Amino acid sequence: MTKSTKAAGSADLVTIIPFADEAASTSVGDLTVENRLDRASLYGSPDLTRERQGLEDARRLQRLLEAIVKVLEGEENTSPRRTQADQT
Repeated sequence: MTKSTKAAGSADLVTIIPFADEAASTSVGDLTVENRLDRASLYGSPDLTRERQGLEDARRLQRLLEAIVKVLEGEENTSPRRTQADQT
């Protein structure tokens, strides 16, 4: 899996395009976000500390989640999801 991480001191940019591929991932502290075509997987244990690095990590995580929400909102009415109740 291709891993894309933010180097210390670099610009805070969202480093993956949510749902665009099956290979990209990025990290915010100890939290990993892995891209999939049908989901974004988040795992780990991030510590958002009360210092500059904690603030930077929190802002980066916020941008990642906002990018995911933006894609999901754009697909809200165009990609109906089948629920288990729909399948019975």
